[in-house]
This record gives sequence, structure tokens and C-alpha cells, in this order.
Amino acid sequence: MPKIINMPGNAVTAVMCSEVDYIMHCCNAKGVMGSGIAKEIKENRFPSFMQYKMFCDQHKDNSLGKAVITRDVINAIAQLNYGGATREVHYGALARTFVQVNNFFKGQTVKIAIPYNMASDRAGGDWEVVKELLRLFDDNITIIIYKLN
Repeated sequence: MPKIINMPGNAVTAVMCSEVDYIMHCCNAKGVMGSGIAKEIKENRFPSFMQYKMFCDQHKDNSLGKAVITRDVINAIAQLNYGGATREVHYGALARTFVQVNNFFKGQTVKIAIPYNMASDRAGGDWEVVKELLRLFDDNITIIIYKLN
């Protein structure tokens, strides 16, 4: 089971200042980062946005449940769409991205920042369910949940 730490602060700033190795966020299969932390990642010019967009364009809706891992951002594609009035996050897809990330970092010690309420704000998920899914990670991964003040 991973070490899970709660901290005040901004997950994007944490990765930009090298406090953590990666930031992970829930995103859609359309290649759009138009709001929330996804927009902040895009606007801070992380190279991951173009890699994520190209991946979504190439794979269309088959990208659901895949993680696009770049130099400093993990794009967990767990929503087919975005902006709906209903729950957009697919918990099974989110779990598959976590397993993929876990396998990618097998044997490495890694710190991953996630925003508080990941997949639970704009994606409409239940934060308690997402927190339980975080337990899928192995103990070599430290998850730091950043909550804005």
C-alpha cells in the first residue's frame, strides 16, 4: 500500500518546484484541458499537453483507462467526455490508469502529487471512492494530496 500524505498547497507548483516527481490528474478522452487543474497544467506549458492531445487524437475513445506518462505529468484518462451535469469519471478506467502507473514505476521510489478532489470536482466522482482506489499503488509510491488553501 502506498504512503498517502495530505498537504496544503498547489500540486502544479509542487511539480514545477521539484517537490515531487510527477503530478497526476484525471482527464478526458477528447484531448481537451479546459478547466480546473488540467487547464492550469496546459497553461503552464508542460510538454505533456501535446503528448496527451496527440494520444487522444490517435486513439479516440479507446484511450479511456490509459495513462499518458510524460516527463512530469501523468494524464489519467478516466472520462470519455467533460463538462456534463452528471458523473463523467469512470471508476474502472481510473483504476486501470492507477495499475498502469504502478506497473510503470515498479521498483522505483516515486513521489506523485495529486490535487485534492481529483476526479471528484469537475468529473463528478466521489472523493471517498477515489481515495480508496489510491490504495492500488504499491509502497514504493508516495501519493501527496495537495489541497489549495
